[in-house]
Order: sequence, then C-alpha cells, then structure tokens
Amino acid sequence: MEQNKNINRDYLNDPILRNALVRQPVSENPLQLNEFRFILHRIPNTVYLCQSVNLPGISIGETQQPSPFSVKIRRPGTSMQQENLTLNFIVNENMSNWMEIRKWISILTGEKTYQQNAWENEKYSDATLVMLNSNSNPFIKVTFNRCFPLELGGINFATTVSDITPAVASVSFAYTGYDIEYLK
Repeated sequence: MEQNKNINRDYLNDPILRNALVRQPVSENPLQLNEFRFILHRIPNTVYLCQSVNLPGISIGETQQPSPFSVKIRRPGTSMQQENLTLNFIVNENMSNWMEIRKWISILTGEKTYQQNAWENEKYSDATLVMLNSNSNPFIKVTFNRCFPLELGGINFATTVSDITPAVASVSFAYTGYDIEYLK
C-alpha cells in the first residue's frame, strides 16, 4: 500500500506530466471545414468556384536496424513524402477556369508548341489556402510553393440529369512544399 502512494506522488512531481494535466487548449472552437478560400495565383477565377481542397498530409519512411534480439530497432527515415494537393471546383459556363488548367498542362508537356521545355515562369504557380475561424475571419494561411498540375479531371455530361447541376472538375497538383502561417 505504501509503495502505491509513492508512485502517485512521484507521478505528480514530474513537471512535464503535471503541466500536461493542468494545461487547457488555447481555443475550444473546432476547425470549420467549410470556411476557407483557395487562391491559385496563376488562375484567380477558381477562388469563388472552389468546392473543396485538401491540406495534404505528409509521411516519412523508416529504416530498421538489425539487432541481436528478435525485434529490429526502428528508426525514422530521412525523406518526407507529401500527398498531392487536390482541388474540386465548379466549372464556369464558358469553361475558362477548366481551359486555363488544360492550357497549363499543354504548356508543361509541349503539346501545342512541340517544345521540350516551357519557360520556367510558365511551369509553376504558388497557391494559398486561407482558413477562416468561427467568426469568418482569416486566421491561418498555407502557402504552397511551385505548384504544377498533374491531372485534370474530365467533365461528364448527361441527359439523365433532371436538376440543374453545376459541372464539377478536379485537379491534382504537385508542389515543392508548403508553409503554414498564423495570421493576427
């Protein structure tokens, strides 16, 4: 019985654990998934037509070090993998936003000009995801660096659609990295 009291007392004397027990969150409001703006600097027409965008996840590999014991020692890898940035947007009536991305892909591949390489400034665009707080004020800005499109989804037309439904397309981007900044 005396031993259990010592364990509890030692547990509460640990400053890291004591701090974790009394700490309160800075904000108790949940992140609102429908309060955001996405700006693709090269194609600003997508700002108000953006339906969804992801904040890409990241992962690292691991290495396993041999051990004389039955379990290998697991160590963190040295490289980071980033998910693609994926955007779903309403295609406007004249399809200008969809066509701008298609033209961008054509420039990257040399489809129209039969050139191997596009000018460096034509290949990439920065993009910004601005998250809004519960008062609809910007509070987090995520800047994606040197984005370029990997895949542009098609547009499906159908005579069986009875309601007026806007066309939605998706586009996936690669990028070199992103920075997260809290706004004041």
